[in-house]
Amino acid sequence: MLEAVAEKSPDIVERKAVVHEAIKKRQEFQEVQKLLGKVANAEHKRVTHEKTSDPIQERHKQQYGSKFMTNKELLRMEEEIGKKYAGKYKNTFDAFAWLKTDNKRRLDRDEVVSFFGNAGLPEAVAVQHFERILPKGTDDKIDLHEFKKHFCRRMVNHAEYHPSTPLKKPDVIPDASDELQKVVEELGHNTYRRFNTVQAAFRSVDSEKDGTLSRGDMRRYFIFRGFGKEYSDQVFDAIDTDRSGCVSFNEFRDLFGKYILQVEDDLHIPDQEK
Repeated sequence: MLEAVAEKSPDIVERKAVVHEAIKKRQEFQEVQKLLGKVANAEHKRVTHEKTSDPIQERHKQQYGSKFMTNKELLRMEEEIGKKYAGKYKNTFDAFAWLKTDNKRRLDRDEVVSFFGNAGLPEAVAVQHFERILPKGTDDKIDLHEFKKHFCRRMVNHAEYHPSTPLKKPDVIPDASDELQKVVEELGHNTYRRFNTVQAAFRSVDSEKDGTLSRGDMRRYFIFRGFGKEYSDQVFDAIDTDRSGCVSFNEFRDLFGKYILQVEDDLHIPDQEK
């Protein structure tokens, strides 16, 4: 615009002055544009960092300083723990059996710290792993089954973990909740570790030695192994298929037999006449 004014001016001096003023203003405008571009870039980086950064990780950096570990380092710690526990325990069940869970089979932070400490790792590592790596519920606890997934696959020759007993859901409880399915799996694995045959497991639960299990027998069986009676009642109602009010050996075997490797496939004890 100023250049157009300069071209119309009859005075050459005035024309030069106008041109110089135009150049100066253009340079100032360009400088302002550069400055605004830098501000915009800085703001973009700040917003991107806020979106992608982990506030817990940032807190850990300040809290632990030189003891801070990246997520990759924490995942490598899982492998190291797997190696240590593989040499310390004869099977994966024993490696976790000593952990204390609540009635929903969930672990709190203190138990995770104990698990790491048992492998010779400091609390700082355990807390960072618990808060940044492990999936937790609203109660800030982790399901024991989910916790095992992080370490079991590294405990068998440091390769992919294949459990010695199947982890499939029992077909006899097709409509059960995932929580109940996990309880049955844990109890099935527990039964497998303690007994060589389904018959031996059944006899240990059968307090009256009459070939059937009462609701009280099942409750004691569950409670003795750390599960609430509400789970016992749900399982009892599900496997008492003939609604006799008691569980026969065959009904018990249909549920837990798949978890015990030494199942006698041809063993069948006829249900007593009701």
